Amino acid sequence: MEELPKNSFSSSVAEIKLVECDIKMVRTSAFSALELYAVSFVNSTFKVVQSAAFSERSLMQSLRFVSVKIEKMKSGAILSAVMNFEIIDSM
Repeated sequence: MEELPKNSFSSSVAEIKLVECDIKMVRTSAFSALELYAVSFVNSTFKVVQSAAFSERSLMQSLRFVSVKIEKMKSGAILSAVMNFEIIDSM
């Protein structure tokens, strides 16, 4: 997948799970819905996660990175309010 553009996930949703993805760019405000219950990335690779990719307007109950490689995460990439944040076997 080349990129997750701005407003990729702009509507409230119960679960977003991306498994075995190779994403080159996560753009600013890619995750901009008011409420995202659970967002998970599993066994995936990200080249760049831009600032505010997870918008400050969003509330997430759970954000999980499991076996994920992120080459470059810009400052302020995750501005969303997150209740449970997990990073497992990732770098």
